[in-house]
Amino acid sequence: MSLLRRTAAAAAIALLALLAATATTAVAHPRAHVTEFKLPADFAVPADITTGPDGALWAPDGSLGRIWRITPKGRITFVDLAGNPAGVATGRDGALWVTDRTFGRIQRVTPKGRVTDYPLPTADAFPTGIVAGPDGALWFTETSADQIGRITTDGRITEYPLGTSGAFAADIVAGPDGALWFTEQTGDEIGRITTAGEVTEYPLPTPDALPGPIAAGADGALWFAERNTNTIARITTAGAISEQFTLPTADANPVALLSTPRGRLVIAEHDVPALTRMSLDGRLGRELRLSSHPDALTIGPDRNLWYVSGDDGKVGRVRRG
Repeated sequence: MSLLRRTAAAAAIALLALLAATATTAVAHPRAHVTEFKLPADFAVPADITTGPDGALWAPDGSLGRIWRITPKGRITFVDLAGNPAGVATGRDGALWVTDRTFGRIQRVTPKGRVTDYPLPTADAFPTGIVAGPDGALWFTETSADQIGRITTDGRITEYPLGTSGAFAADIVAGPDGALWFTEQTGDEIGRITTAGEVTEYPLPTPDALPGPIAAGADGALWFAERNTNTIARITTAGAISEQFTLPTADANPVALLSTPRGRLVIAEHDVPALTRMSLDGRLGRELRLSSHPDALTIGPDRNLWYVSGDDGKVGRVRRG
């Protein structure tokens, strides 16, 4: 595989600094305070968010072809990536790893802004979700190619085909069993792939469920959201759907799911818009209503909950009082 190395322009390498415009919104909710930071550019559409190795938050933006860097205090800069960056994960090598859907590549971004491109062997693969695996490599979904990809931190890529055509694999997470788990949105299945590349697919009992986000729970199982059925479901590592909980607000559109250090789940309800906490016995907390529509979640370096809103071009922080 040929390795294309690219160094961004000097201004971008220096993380072209912008003055962050901030808007603070206090939301009526017990023990929670929300601050939203408006990204300082027209047409910003952040799609994902993760905590980087440098103590900042990083959010890829497919609309502007860049990755934003946000400090816990709200200072915003960016690195130019071009293309259509979608998912982001932090690797063991101290870099950010980003999927690029337009050019079919994985990009490695150092905190100082150095970018290295790794083209995928399969054309038009449309890589989307990405996660650090238990083997030290990065694992990602190839949504249009019906494959799961693996890239080592030195750039070696392996692709594994799925057994379902038109699966539209999207989100992916490291499971508690040492395997990777992913959702097949149009395949109506939950997939599992071992670090050796063995794929198993588990059909869902509900047709057209549109499984989207998936998270590893503190109970040793996987939890995922069915966007079309407004449901949060639990699947064991043996592939059994053991619990299903319907969200109380109709058509909430749960697009993101996060397992917290306290053993709970946080659900991003895009269409409400709100965030909701859920215990692993299915008890739902009160919705935290937002002024923007959440799309992705992470725990920040400050231990607060952070989210991005693509519709509104914002990054938000939820601080517990």
